[in-house]
Amino acid sequence: MVAQYELKRFLRYVSNALLQEYFASIGWDASINWEQLTETKVGPVFQAILNAPDEIRAQINRDFRQINEMATEGGIRTIIEEGAFRGLDLGEELKDVEGLHDKVFHVFLDHPAEAEPLSLLYVAQRFNGADNLPGRSWRKRSGVPEVRHAESPDSEAAKELEEGRKRLEEALSSYYQFKEGRGYRCVVDHFHRGDRLYWFAYVQDYAEARLEYGERGLERRTCKPAFEVIFVHSNAGRSLDIYVKGDRSIVAELPAVYAVEVEGVPAVAAPALARRARPGCIRRGNRHRY
Repeated sequence: MVAQYELKRFLRYVSNALLQEYFASIGWDASINWEQLTETKVGPVFQAILNAPDEIRAQINRDFRQINEMATEGGIRTIIEEGAFRGLDLGEELKDVEGLHDKVFHVFLDHPAEAEPLSLLYVAQRFNGADNLPGRSWRKRSGVPEVRHAESPDSEAAKELEEGRKRLEEALSSYYQFKEGRGYRCVVDHFHRGDRLYWFAYVQDYAEARLEYGERGLERRTCKPAFEVIFVHSNAGRSLDIYVKGDRSIVAELPAVYAVEVEGVPAVAAPALARRARPGCIRRGNRHRY
């Protein structure tokens, strides 16, 4: 279970050496006498962060929240699985690193986003989040067509999947605009693991007015949040699991959107496929079993 993020508590779980390395990586001089600090004396570090410039403090809390979210046994397993997919033996790399927070922090520092299109920790966080979503919000459709997996980034199958990803973005955006007057933007991230293809869609929600602190104090700003839709396609199970929140009509129709844009099912046949969607449930145990 993920512990709620609280800065002082987080600092007590992380080694001073990793904190020093992290502060250096973001180019911030915390002006802390590290030699006089014990591992649990976090007061000076906590105060330094509170006194940091707004943009530095915001970045620190954003990064620490991400690390804290993955500092669980399940999170570590997901990180190691993602590393194995990328040809890394993180089990060996992390075996001598003590503590869950330090293990995740080590991955955060040693496998940054700059080294790959999406950082290892970011992708693992997406999978870990999907693993822990409530089963009642998933829907399953059986008997779906197979979708070719890409054996390499420059293969023909990879190009087809990328084209499907773009079509799914456009289709979800158009669908939600027509149905609910939202969804004017949509971004889809695509990953595959074993026999499964994962599609994480981030659809623009209705604009909201929020009170935020800016340079002139408390200000009213308009933000454009996103809501998430997840598709999990299994070739072995010939199944499609969809995570979505919404009314029943949308839950029932999204399989047809996916079928047309990704599976290549003719549009005339898609409505019948959509009606076959049924409530699904994530079975806990090994990751990605539905």
